[in-house]
Amino acid sequence: MAISGGVGLILSYGFCGLVNLAPMPPFFSGMLTSWKIAAMSIALLGVISILSALYPANRAASVDPIEALRFEAGG
Repeated sequence: MAISGGVGLILSYGFCGLVNLAPMPPFFSGMLTSWKIAAMSIALLGVISILSALYPANRAASVDPIEALRFEAGG
């Protein structure tokens, strides 16, 4: 997860730099980048990943192991 997030940040900063090199109309100031925005996006994605993992983990923990093995897929 950390590798893909780092690659995504590098690509997004590169894309913003390329867009800023293009000629722009006077009302558009370019794509602004900030380490604060990057830190907030990393924190938000971390919270989302933890929350999305909690429901399946709690559901799997509540299943009786014998019943889970009895209805195992592919067996």
